Amino acid sequence: MPLRPTRRGFIAGSLLLPLTQTAVRADSELPSQPPNEEVAVLLRRRDELLEQQRQLDERWKIAYAQLPDWCKLGPKYRDIEGNEFGPRVGWPPFSKPIPVEGLGLLVRPSPDDLRRLFEDEVQRIGRTKAIDNYRASITDLRSQLSKRRRIERIMGLPRTADWLPIDKEIERIEGLLVS
Repeated sequence: MPLRPTRRGFIAGSLLLPLTQTAVRADSELPSQPPNEEVAVLLRRRDELLEQQRQLDERWKIAYAQLPDWCKLGPKYRDIEGNEFGPRVGWPPFSKPIPVEGLGLLVRPSPDDLRRLFEDEVQRIGRTKAIDNYRASITDLRSQLSKRRRIERIMGLPRTADWLPIDKEIERIEGLLVS
């Protein structure tokens, strides 16, 4: 799996910039005043938070690798021969794929896809039948999302909310260090 830069990774890398700039200085240009204790405490806390982020990242990688394939990103469509294609999306596959004219089967529809299909069906088969189909599709999507969340909890997959307090505290500390 290729590594993609994340906001947390960018921040961690940018935090090293002052260290590399200091290391490049000539020995004769040593800072005249050592950092005060308050700055040292902030730097230690930031390091602890960065380690917590690293641990969450590692937990996520391990848990994501153990998820069943249907819980991961996947192609949006399937042709009549069973080959999946199209953009990779995060929606779980439907229990019964939806036939789409000219494309084959819509395997991983989003709520927007379902809404567009509903609007098309209203024109073709009438509002009452289209509403019934739309409700069934939304029920299927909710069911699949619920199953996926349950599996993610069982596997211990960290959620975005797990990183949020750490990110906020790092931003606060960086603001203090800059000022």
